[in-house]
Amino acid sequence: MNESTLHTPGDSATPADDSINALLAQLTDPTALVACARARGAAGDVAGAVALCRKALTLSPGDAGALVTLGEACEAGHRWAEALAAYDEAIAAHPDCAEAYKRRGGVKFRLNDRLGAFDDLKHALTLRPDWADALSDELSNRNRQAAARPEDVTGQ
Repeated sequence: MNESTLHTPGDSATPADDSINALLAQLTDPTALVACARARGAAGDVAGAVALCRKALTLSPGDAGALVTLGEACEAGHRWAEALAAYDEAIAAHPDCAEAYKRRGGVKFRLNDRLGAFDDLKHALTLRPDWADALSDELSNRNRQAAARPEDVTGQ
């Protein structure tokens, strides 16, 4: 199945899944689609989350929530270039979206672009100074991981 499309009845393991997929295919509210995408992503269904985000974006181009959720789903699937593209688009459409800067910084860090990551995280902090402690803890954890097992950070 092409992951740019939603699951259709008959693609699923159970009749309940078929019913849920049929309902999702009928959704036209971008906010609801993004909420469903987050649930799909949390359940480990990267392709389903991506498809729901893309549908939300066809209905509401440039929607920050859909773009950030798309980036998160791509990250979960280790699709780094797609994640960066989603965050880049979110930032271009919404330069005040601290979450997009934070998430993009995390992907850049994972890809060993430490200076780019630092710049994005610093910008996120200018937008959301209340995130200072959480971002500091996250950077410390990533630095410890990189020192212990560089392959975990770079994905190689």
